[in-house]
This record gives sequence, C-alpha cells and structure tokens, in this order.
Amino acid sequence: MGALALSATAAAVLPVPPRFRFGEDASLAISPDGTRVAFTGFGDDNFDVYLMSLTGRDIVRLTDAPGTDMEPTWSADGAHIGFTSTRDGNSEIYVMAADGSGQTRVTGDPAFDDDPSISGDGSVVAFVSMRDGNPEIYVASGRGGPARRLTDDPRVDTSPAISPDGRYVAFQRGAAGSQDIWVIRADGGGLRRLTRAGGADVGPRWSTSGAAIRYLHIRLDGRISTYEPWVVPLAGGPPRAQRHTRV
Repeated sequence: MGALALSATAAAVLPVPPRFRFGEDASLAISPDGTRVAFTGFGDDNFDVYLMSLTGRDIVRLTDAPGTDMEPTWSADGAHIGFTSTRDGNSEIYVMAADGSGQTRVTGDPAFDDDPSISGDGSVVAFVSMRDGNPEIYVASGRGGPARRLTDDPRVDTSPAISPDGRYVAFQRGAAGSQDIWVIRADGGGLRRLTRAGGADVGPRWSTSGAAIRYLHIRLDGRISTYEPWVVPLAGGPPRAQRHTRV
C-alpha cells in the first residue's frame, strides 16, 4: 500500500463552480488560528473540499477529482488538511497542504476507511477502518504506507482525535447513546477509559497543550436533550462540565 501523490496544484487555480452550494453535511473544520474554515461543498455534480474565511467570504476550491471528497480536518500547525475521498472507487484517507497542493493517498485497502485525524505536523494520521469487519482505530504515516490497528474490540470505535504531539489517540467507544471517551498511545499501548458518566460522551478534541480532552456529553430526559461541553485531563481524574445548552 504505497502513497499516491497527485499534482501539486495550488487551490487558487481551481475555479469555484457557478452552481456551487454547501454540502448537506458540510463537515465544517475551523483552522487552528481561527481564521479559515475547511468544508465540503457541492458543484459540477461533485462534492469537494473548499476553504473560506471565517466570515464566509473568499471561497476557494481545494480538490477537484471524481468521486466525493469530504470530512476535512486540520493539523495543529494549520499547514495540512486530511480528508476522506472516493476518487479511486473506494473510501480512502488523503492528506494535502492547506493550499490544496501535494494531495497524497494515505490508505489503499478494499475496506471502508474514513473519519481522519492528523497530527500536529501532518506526519501521522489516525482513522476509522472496517478492514477487520468492525469499526476500529488505525494509524498510518501521512506519507502513506502500511496502516497499524490500534484497537480490537467488539464495540464500535469511532471519532479518533490524535494529540498535537502525535503520541496519543482519543476516541469514542460504544453503541449510539452510550459512548465513552477512551485514549490509547499511538504505538498501541496504554489503553484507558476516561469517562463513565452514562449517556453519550462523543466528539473528543484535544486542548492546544495536549494536556486535556474536550468532548460533548449528551443526556436525554424525556423529550429534552441536554448537550454539555465537558473536559477530562489526559493524566486522569474527574471530568468537569463547562457549560450546557438544552434543545
């Protein structure tokens, strides 16, 4: 499974289609410096990855390939964007520079690979794969090459988030409505469960320092769903709520 480098075309030379619109699942991803948003857009009968300013202006197209390009995610240094693409006939993970150049295929397996997260410098990619028959967390080099399975559990492992230094991967484990946040070292050791609150703990994201993991705690009480941002230290200890919104 080797890397497949595409043409190093800068984003500025790719025109925005005249009938462009946001995708139904735009997969918005804000850059680490808070100035840009990568997202999935639709034009020319195709879904591609686009970039715009935080104000919604200055839209540029980063990818232009057959198939669907989606799920953009930033490296912590803001220099790289990972994404999922079906351009080769199967769902695979790609990494490119933040201007759209140097698009490189990271994975090449017949199974379904998606949900990428990339390390601070783009050198390591964590993702979800069905290649062993169950959603598990894998890691691979951002330049492509063999992937390595980190988790092996009959429960559903999804939403990997690799730490800024690339040493740890946080993820959510469990069936819908009863997930918890777990963490594992990128070398496959040190698996730990970080939350046990009941309900659903989902969407882990690392603090800038890498010392804590933020996530969303969801509770359903009758018809009222409570969404609460929580944070848990990587070193362990009780999670704490930040604020909540009822919808």
